[in-house]
Amino acid sequence: MSFMTRPPAHIPVLLTEVVAALAPTDGAVFVDGTLGDGGYARALLDAGAARVIGVDRDPEALHRAQAWRGAFGDRLALVQGRFGALDRHAAEAGAGPEALDGVVL
Repeated sequence: MSFMTRPPAHIPVLLTEVVAALAPTDGAVFVDGTLGDGGYARALLDAGAARVIGVDRDPEALHRAQAWRGAFGDRLALVQGRFGALDRHAAEAGAGPEALDGVVL
């Protein structure tokens, strides 16, 4: 493998189980506190979540998310930050703790 070749995309662990446990419905708002390649965020949106706030401290993860976020429009908010401040990030993205239906970490 060339040093310029990106390794395979991350495959989220227990993706089906996490989405089933969170059971996203119309109107549900979630925070994906470790956005990475967006596996959980995309799955939640595909399953009916109204909105996902994706947080990652890595600017490259957020840059990669730009390639697929258009499919979700305003339903996906991208925030650069640490998951230790999820409450603040969610509030700044327009969803205070009382408005959240779940968090993925």
